[in-house]
Amino acid sequence: MPSLIYVGAIGARIIIDLKNLTIPVTTAITFFLKRPDGTSTTITPPGGAMDYVTGKITYESVLGDLTVAGEYRVQVHGLFDDGDDIKSNLGTFTVYEPLS
Repeated sequence: MPSLIYVGAIGARIIIDLKNLTIPVTTAITFFLKRPDGTSTTITPPGGAMDYVTGKITYESVLGDLTVAGEYRVQVHGLFDDGDDIKSNLGTFTVYEPLS
């Protein structure tokens, strides 16, 4: 059974598969995270979060990221040196309310 993500989780791994999206190594990458309550946050993952072989990018949640239970939406933006902005498909994941 896969691990569930709970409200307030720190270190929860959020993995986005960029599929057919090619992002050069020099590109600035940003996560856009929209919470179920409509609030959102912008996250710039640390260097090394992008796996250029598999096309997946990973972010580990920190305090304040996962503040409410429900379905979260996430999208990755890559900003090229020439100003072009590319966007991944939308990803979703569920955050659960702990019982206690």
